[in-house]
Amino acid sequence: MSGYVYIVLAIVFAVVLFITVFYGASALSQAAHDQILESRQEESKSALKELEARYARGEINREEFERMKRDIEESDRKSDKGLWLPPGTGR
Repeated sequence: MSGYVYIVLAIVFAVVLFITVFYGASALSQAAHDQILESRQEESKSALKELEARYARGEINREEFERMKRDIEESDRKSDKGLWLPPGTGR
């Protein structure tokens, strides 16, 4: 009978270990995703600020400004679509 107790304990330990590893990997994946997304948002804000500065200095006209702004925003939307999002992130 005592042999069965060890088998049950080994199975319980294996299940707990598997669940712990799975949730740990999931948390690391989510953290990496958040960091990538934040970095892309900062790059986009930086590009828009530079574009606004060029427009303010008169280096580009309004038409060029609007076209470039649309390009930046479209690029952001495309990159968000290509980024893997784990279930439950709300996107």
